[in-house]
Amino acid sequence: AILANDKGNYEVTVRKIGDDMITLPDFKPIPAFQVEPTSDYLEGFVKKGKMTAWVSRDEHRIPLKVVSRLAVGTVSARLVKVEHVRGWSYDRERAD
Repeated sequence: AILANDKGNYEVTVRKIGDDMITLPDFKPIPAFQVEPTSDYLEGFVKKGKMTAWVSRDEHRIPLKVVSRLAVGTVSARLVKVEHVRGWSYDRERAD
């Protein structure tokens, strides 16, 4: 995969750790791949830690959750909304 920031483009390689089922608020359980990214891009961010990500196990490969363990603590992010993705079927129906 290619990631970009204000300093340029970086090629990121991911190592599959396993298969998982991710449960997030506002979504039905989502089948996912658990992966660990590795590249020069991550070295400044996770120098003495580890980053783990979960991406949907479908053709969309949507990032669902990221956890970075750093020397000073843990940073995490999760998917909160999906828009304009044809065939996405994991939104939980809401009672309005």
